[in-house]
Amino acid sequence: MRASVVLATHNKADALDRTLASIFRQSVPFPFEVVVIDDGSNDHTSDVLAKYPVITERIERAPVHRNPAHARNRAIVKSTGDVLIMQSDDVLHYTPHTIEQLVVAAEQHPSSAVFATVYDALPDDTRLGLYVAPRGPWKRAFFFLGAIRRAHVYAIGGNDEEFDEPGYEDAWLRECLMHGAHCTNVFLSEPIGHHQHHERPPAIYGRKGSGSDRMRLLWHQKMKDAVEGRIPWKAKLSILYDHAKEHTQ
Repeated sequence: MRASVVLATHNKADALDRTLASIFRQSVPFPFEVVVIDDGSNDHTSDVLAKYPVITERIERAPVHRNPAHARNRAIVKSTGDVLIMQSDDVLHYTPHTIEQLVVAAEQHPSSAVFATVYDALPDDTRLGLYVAPRGPWKRAFFFLGAIRRAHVYAIGGNDEEFDEPGYEDAWLRECLMHGAHCTNVFLSEPIGHHQHHERPPAIYGRKGSGSDRMRLLWHQKMKDAVEGRIPWKAKLSILYDHAKEHTQ
């Protein structure tokens, strides 16, 4: 079984550096690769990526910015693993066998998406609260740090690129995996990830008329249409569809 850690990044060079360092400190008894798509960063992300043995590609933002679903799909396309470890660029692998535990769980639960427990944490590892957990009000199936078989992701087209700004693309992916690929959710108390705490950028989050607000409305409309049978539980727009066709011809 081969595993691929896949992620997209944009202007989080220092957080990405810490994340990649935590990944390459892992003890992994089988082959794995790390694929990072640079979604048009203009900080020192390229210098960070050069420090690590990662597979990488850069997306130029101009003239059309297709963040973040497109970048995440690009990472999946460039990967080769049977199991995909999908995660955020600012989530540390806090426990030393994170990759191994996620892949083993994905093998034990072949029809499931597997999620690590993720805490929001300060640089000194002080935990501020739960992001993803197997208990309580924060039992949310988002790929801050999780694993799933590649076939399930392709079955529903991966990330829907109709979500062209950050916000709610993960929620739609979750619903499509549950209802379209018929995956159950498995939450693990270990491994543990630490989300590197930061303030959310006001240009994207929490402001009326922002991208997040527009994406929320899109998500609600898709949910309504899918529940009422007008659209399938799949991505409407995704480069994974073309990639799948290329490999079946």
